[in-house]
Amino acid sequence: MSQLETGNKWYDRMNNKIIAALALLMVVIHMYYSQDMFDSLTYYNLHLGFSLLIVFLSGFSKSKKKLGKWMFPLLAVFSLFAVLYVHFLSEELQMRGWLLEPLDLAVGVILIVMSLLASVQAFGMLVPSLIVVFMIYPFFGQYLPEPWTTTAYSIPQTISNLSVGLTQGIYGVALKTSADYVFLFVVFGSLIGVTGVQQFFYEISKLIVGRVRSGSGLLSVVNSCFVGSITGSAIANVTITGAYTIPSMKKEGYRPEQAAAIEATASNGGQIMPPMMGVIAFVMAGFSGIPYIQVVVMAIIPALLYFSCVGLYTHFSVAKRIELEGVKIDYKPEPVDKKAILYRLPGFVIPIAIMIFMLSTGFSIMNVAFWCIISTIVLGFAVPKSYRPTWMNIVEGLIDGAKSGAQIGVITGAVGILLTTFSGSGIGVKLSIGIEQWSGGYLFVALLILWAVSILFGMVGVATVGYFTAAAFGVPVLTKLGVPFETAHFFVVFPAVFAFITPPVALAVIVAAKMAGADYMKASIEACRAAFSAFLLPFLIVYAPSIIFKISVLSFTFWFELALCIIFLFGLQFAFVGYFKTKMEIWEQALWTIGCTFILLFLINRIPILLVLGILMVGFGFVIQWKKGKNKQMITSVDASLSK
Repeated sequence: MSQLETGNKWYDRMNNKIIAALALLMVVIHMYYSQDMFDSLTYYNLHLGFSLLIVFLSGFSKSKKKLGKWMFPLLAVFSLFAVLYVHFLSEELQMRGWLLEPLDLAVGVILIVMSLLASVQAFGMLVPSLIVVFMIYPFFGQYLPEPWTTTAYSIPQTISNLSVGLTQGIYGVALKTSADYVFLFVVFGSLIGVTGVQQFFYEISKLIVGRVRSGSGLLSVVNSCFVGSITGSAIANVTITGAYTIPSMKKEGYRPEQAAAIEATASNGGQIMPPMMGVIAFVMAGFSGIPYIQVVVMAIIPALLYFSCVGLYTHFSVAKRIELEGVKIDYKPEPVDKKAILYRLPGFVIPIAIMIFMLSTGFSIMNVAFWCIISTIVLGFAVPKSYRPTWMNIVEGLIDGAKSGAQIGVITGAVGILLTTFSGSGIGVKLSIGIEQWSGGYLFVALLILWAVSILFGMVGVATVGYFTAAAFGVPVLTKLGVPFETAHFFVVFPAVFAFITPPVALAVIVAAKMAGADYMKASIEACRAAFSAFLLPFLIVYAPSIIFKISVLSFTFWFELALCIIFLFGLQFAFVGYFKTKMEIWEQALWTIGCTFILLFLINRIPILLVLGILMVGFGFVIQWKKGKNKQMITSVDASLSK
């Protein structure tokens, strides 16, 4: 072994210890701030600083090239210098405003560049490249004719606005949302993973699924629903649950791309599944000002509809393969560990009860997260020894949570650059006006445009970026067209959440495809098929507000709209799969699809004849399938009798 190799290994070990120390210190500072808040600017600057250092030093650990071993420590030093400069000179920087000194401007440039480079390291080139394009566009846009013209500030003013002005840009609402709403709950979700609560979910899932013919596929959907409700992370969900559900699905006869798609699509739903919902819910609460507990309540029905659609696709696509291809899904349910359910139950129920109680009684998000973390650690050890985590498990959970939180910290800092450019240059206003003009004042057309734009921005691979970007110019358009403020934010956030399963990035599918040994693009297409009906959920949120509890549950309208939403989504999913009781003919699929379309049109226009036509067509399709299913059973019974 060469001296260079030995040195590299020694440096890697030291670097990992430094990362661990920084991560734990970052957790401690956030925990302390949640109980005894000090100067907020100091806190946000520390959040940014720790995030940059952890991301760059993590890049050092991952790098196999000599250049990386030199570059990442250098980037960490630049970041440390810039953050310390802001820390000690924050008052002077705020007083100077746009009259910055040369060294102030240099530090501002360093902060912008470091935030973008850290985002590249955390999430790849696509998001930072998009931010750079929008950041430099105003300097060219000021010379372009309408509607492409923009307002451009001088370079010193731009640097101040985007960084060392300390009120917007990197230090704007996006970074504050990460520090105040997201970080500690990401740590909490990570702790849930190491204290064994996921075993409780797995055992409960086995108990619920039982002996269904879709086997581990449906087990994966149910388990991901439970795990996602706490972790709130599509990637974490895939890695936690996919480790055992994907091999099980493949062993039972699922195609690799199908196993990857089911796991990725189910895991993606964790972002919208209460009570945690994940980063996107906290981001929405922080950015929009909607109370987090209200966000959680509004998401309950849409989340359940999402998982129901994925579950239906999983179950009936397997049934179709069994009938048409003769595939045998060899599912042998494992015995349920009832002791695990008993001992793990408090570790799930009590922290969630604490969270719901504290949120509903007005405690701050950070205070709630603090007590959720403390209770999770305490309850992790309040079980028999064989079910307890080790202290090293807890430390690893805290470190992993801080690393994930640091990645979110750097990307939200970079997104702040985008949002400030949108507002300062007039790009956001022009996009809003453009959408309003393109729609001709018709709400449905505006929704369709924004739906496509939200998915497009979400396709960069980071749901928070998609939401921030689309909400910046989309929500004003929708509110102007009469959509309630909270509903408008929900409409924008749902398409952005599909970023993790929508090509070309689809991070959740990438991870699941690697685990399944599947072709990424085939798995991505299959994932979109599995979530087909759910892609239309945003429109139901606007046109059937009952599903986000905008109408009283005691009213007839609530249950009527809910029933129509269920018929629409489920019927469309059956038509898309092409199977209900037996295989559908093409004309049957068309019948179901057209009937469901009439139901959606009724929800949009409230014309009774549309509802009548829709119900009749779907009902007729249901009756046909039911009769065909009965005939199939009779034929099967006769064949079985003759064979005897």
